[in-house]
Amino acid sequence: MAYVNMTKDFSEVKKTISGIGLTKRQIFAFATAAAAGVPIFLLCRPYMDITYAVMALALCAAPPCFLILYKKNGMYMERHIKYWYETHYIRNTERPYRSDNLYQMLLEEKNLETEVKAILNKEKRKKNLQEPARRNSGCRRLKQGERKS
Repeated sequence: MAYVNMTKDFSEVKKTISGIGLTKRQIFAFATAAAAGVPIFLLCRPYMDITYAVMALALCAAPPCFLILYKKNGMYMERHIKYWYETHYIRNTERPYRSDNLYQMLLEEKNLETEVKAILNKEKRKKNLQEPARRNSGCRRLKQGERKS
C-alpha cells in the first residue's frame, strides 16, 4: 500500500499553478527580478563583455527575488522590513520600565493616614485648650455631714 506524507499544519500548504508548479508569489518574484535585471543587462551589453553584463543582471535581480521569496520565522522579508521600520522610526524607541510597587503604595497610604490622624489630634487639642476645664473627674465634693459610701 502506498503512503503519502502530508503536513499536519495545513497553513503551510500552498496552491500552485498547474503545469508550472510555482505559486503566484514565486511567479511575481521572478517577474519582478526580470523587470529589474533585464534593462540593466540590455544597457550593459554594448559596453561590456557578456559575462559582466550577466553578472550585473544577477546583481540587480537578486535583491527583489530574495525579498519576495525568503521566509524567516514564518514571515516574508517585506514584513520583517516593515516591522523593523516601524520599531526604529515610527514608534517611540524609548520604553522606560515602570512597575507598580504595591508595597510603596501601601506605605504612602499608611503615611497619609497617620498625617490625617495627627492633624485631627492637633485640632482636638486646640479645642480642649480653648474650652475651660469642666470635666468631671469622677469625684465630687462632699458636703458637710455627708459620708463616703
